[in-house]
Amino acid sequence: MEWAKDLKISYVPQKFSIDRELPLSTEEFLKFKKKSHSEIIDVLKSVGIGSEHANDSDHHLRHIKEHVLSQRLGWLSGGQLQRVLIAWALLDDPDVLLFDEPTAGIDVGGEETIYNLLKKLHSDRNLTILLISHDLNIVYKYANNVLCINKEMVCHGVPSEVLDPTSLAKLYGGEAGFYKHDSHG
Repeated sequence: MEWAKDLKISYVPQKFSIDRELPLSTEEFLKFKKKSHSEIIDVLKSVGIGSEHANDSDHHLRHIKEHVLSQRLGWLSGGQLQRVLIAWALLDDPDVLLFDEPTAGIDVGGEETIYNLLKKLHSDRNLTILLISHDLNIVYKYANNVLCINKEMVCHGVPSEVLDPTSLAKLYGGEAGFYKHDSHG
C-alpha cells in the first residue's frame, strides 16, 4: 500500500500528560500552529467546544470558547483535552486523522461523545479516520473497514463479515466472545 502524494496526516495520541501547573493556556497551545484567532475558534466549534449549549446565544457560545481558551491546558477535563488535541490536529487541515485509542482515560459517556464527534468530522470534512482500538463494540458501531493484527494480519474487511469466531480466536487466543456493553447504565 502506498499513500497518495502530498497527503497530510495528523495524529492524536493515546495519552497526553501535562503538568497541571504548567502556565500554558489552551489558546497559547493552539497558537503554536501559527493560526489566527478566528481559525482557532472555528476549529473549536467543529470539535464541539461550546456546542453543548447550542440553543444559547452566539455571545454565550463565544464566552464558553473563550473560557476554554484561557484555561490552563493542564486544568481541562479529559474530554475537553481530547477535543483540544483533535482541534490541534485539525488546524493542519489534514486528509487523514490517525487516532490511537482516542478515548483512553475518558468515561463511558465521554467515549460515545468522542466517537460521535469523529463520525461527524469524517462526514463534514471528508476525512479518512484511522482508529486503533481494542474495543470491538466501537469497531462494530463506527468502522467501515477493519484491519486486525496480532503479529501478522488476521483479517481485513467489513467488521460484520470478517470478525468471526475464528478471527477473534486468532486475535485474542482461545475461545473469544463478543459482549455488548450498555453505555447507558
